[in-house]
Amino acid sequence: MAPGSKLSVSGGASIGAGYDTTAAPSNGMIIDGNVGIGTTNPQAKLDVVGTVRMPGFLLTGNSATMNLPAGATYTVLAWATYFTCGDFATTLNLDGANVKTYAGAGGDSDGCDQNTIMVRRTGVTGGTHTWSFNRGSQWDFMWMAFRE
Repeated sequence: MAPGSKLSVSGGASIGAGYDTTAAPSNGMIIDGNVGIGTTNPQAKLDVVGTVRMPGFLLTGNSATMNLPAGATYTVLAWATYFTCGDFATTLNLDGANVKTYAGAGGDSDGCDQNTIMVRRTGVTGGTHTWSFNRGSQWDFMWMAFRE
């Protein structure tokens, strides 16, 4: 019988010299080293060039989507870290409404600096919500939600 794709594995797969004698989990995979998707030179355990989709979280160029279980309200903590050069005004929005604006000037000796915006929102209802950021795609973003 021909496989349904170029590589088919029944059971589990162990990849890399560090796992050459290690059994993979049933119907799972273990990989030694970094994994790249859309890159030939991964710099982290998982390095993705492009859009990443995970249940509960979607991060694209300048937005992140969070899915909170319905039927409850949440306190949400969010952080955005980014680099700026020269004068700037930065906004962090939740569902299109501004939740934080940070403005500054200059930077260190080269005129550039790293900045962080942190926000806390209470009373966020369950459902899909989108964070957006006006600094383009050069940012790191993290959020956590706690049921109230």
